[in-house]
This record gives sequence, C-alpha cells and structure tokens, in this order.
Amino acid sequence: VVNAGNRNLEPPRSWIFALTWERHFWERGSLVLEARQEHIENVVDHIPVFAGLAAFDAIGNIGSGRRDQVEASMILPLDEIGLTGVTFTGSGTYTNSRVRDPATGFIRPISGDQEVVMHFEATYDRPQDNLRFGVNLHDHLITAETEYRIDEISAEYHVFKLGAFIEHKPAPDWTLRVFANDMAPSHYMRTRAIYGGLRGATPLSLIERRRLTTGAQIGIRVQHDFQ
Repeated sequence: VVNAGNRNLEPPRSWIFALTWERHFWERGSLVLEARQEHIENVVDHIPVFAGLAAFDAIGNIGSGRRDQVEASMILPLDEIGLTGVTFTGSGTYTNSRVRDPATGFIRPISGDQEVVMHFEATYDRPQDNLRFGVNLHDHLITAETEYRIDEISAEYHVFKLGAFIEHKPAPDWTLRVFANDMAPSHYMRTRAIYGGLRGATPLSLIERRRLTTGAQIGIRVQHDFQ
C-alpha cells in the first residue's frame, strides 16, 4: 500500500443548514433532535496520482459533495423513579453522504462516513464519596466505515464495544479513572476489494476478508487540572 502526499491539498469549505428541536423535562433531563444538511466544496478524499503508467493513491480534493445527517441525543436522570444518582444517556447518528468518485465517475459515499452509529452510557454518582461508576456501549449496527482508495475499497467495523469505569476525585483538581474497554468478546470485521490498478479501468483482482476477536483492555488515567 502506497500513500502519496499532495502539496496542493486545500481544506474543504461547507455551508451547513440545521434544524434543532429540544425538550427539557424533570430537573436535568433533555431530548434533542437535529437534522443537518452540509454542502461541501473541495471534499477531501482519495485521488489518483500518476507516475508514467502507474497510478498511486493520495489524499486530495475531489470536488463538491453533500452530507445529510439526523442525530438524536437524550439525557435521562432516574432520580424521579427512585434511582438517585443514576443517569442514562444515549445518542445516535444517521449519515448519508454523496460525492462523485474520481476513479469511476459514479456517485458514492464520502470515505470514512459511517451510516449508523449509536452510543449508550449509564452512570451512578456518589458525590458524598467523590465516586462515579459507569458502563457504556458503542454500537455500529453492522454498518461499515468504508475507504474508497483508487485501487481498493476497504470496509471495516467493530460490531459493538462494551466498557466500564470507576472515577474518583481525591481533590477538586485531581481525577483518578480506572477503566476497561471491550469487556465482552466482539468481532472486528474487515473486507478489502483489491483491483489490479485504477478502479473503473481494471478488473477486481481479489477480495480479502478478516475477522478478529478482540480482548479486553484495562487502564488507569490520572488527570490534574492546573489553575
């Protein structure tokens, strides 16, 4: 795999139109719905760079594109039903993007955009002990993050990630956090469709599929806020 640079790369420019609806309830609860439409100039994606008869993959500007998103987020404190200190939060985003592929000329999603992503977290706060407990779940709903290289299409996703943490503040400006990620065995999937050269001009050479089961990660984080 060759990654080529591009000194002519320009940052993208966007016009974003958004409509937001927000509802507050109880003391700290809220529900927010937002719809966004983004019109992008100079989309940054993969472009072909030619050296003689060979074509290499590089990051560059591929023209105008569009991204439509719908996002929902919720904060649900459970004090009102007797679970004092327990808060449930959740968010989900649906993304639909469109740009013209420089290798094939066809319309496709922008590289790296994932169609559906969701995140949930439940926390239990004990302010009298300066303690906070929590569990979280990232769910990608089997929608892949896809990269459209000039000679390869690679799609990868992690089915879900389950984590937990304990947080302690021994002093107002110190935070100690012990965390665990990927606590439940979950599968990391990757598919590569590899072409003999420039996509759209050469046939598909092979398809590679990998499935890995990840293990748990445990760590400690110490944070100090300097005044």
